[in-house]
Amino acid sequence: MDLLRSDQQLRSELNIPGAAAPLEIVANLGHRTIEIGMSLKAPGDRKSTKARLNWILRQIKLEEMDDLHVRVHWPGKAEANSEPVSTLKDDPDLASKGKEHLVARSFDVFSSTRLGPKFAQPVKFIAELERLVPAFYGDVGASLSAWKKPAPSLKPDPITETKGPAAGQLEGDQP
Repeated sequence: MDLLRSDQQLRSELNIPGAAAPLEIVANLGHRTIEIGMSLKAPGDRKSTKARLNWILRQIKLEEMDDLHVRVHWPGKAEANSEPVSTLKDDPDLASKGKEHLVARSFDVFSSTRLGPKFAQPVKFIAELERLVPAFYGDVGASLSAWKKPAPSLKPDPITETKGPAAGQLEGDQP
């Protein structure tokens, strides 16, 4: 209730087994919008924001992306910023404009739909919610995957890579 009073928002989170992240649903009463999205940690094996952003953008296969956005979260107290996916696919550097010295730490992939007068009509609001949530998950959320640290690779052992006898075997010994 405090969130409703202070921010004029209703929030819900759906945990979908096997999904990359929980599906977050926000109904913003002040803006009369429904925002549906998922938050993913940026890949730790990529050094730049552009490389990290390209990782998330490659996962989005949706062709019509009018209401689809990516919000970039930065370390420290730097404020998050968001851009439409279509804009970022054309120019990923826009995400870090003014924050070139920082590296993104996480991303929110979300759709924001303005309902306008439909927002005040309970039947239409629920119908839109029932249409938008499965559409977002089916078109975007199901194709997202969380980053996970790659398994360490083995370094070649210089002893076993010699052209002489196998390690632990003396010349003349039979295998």
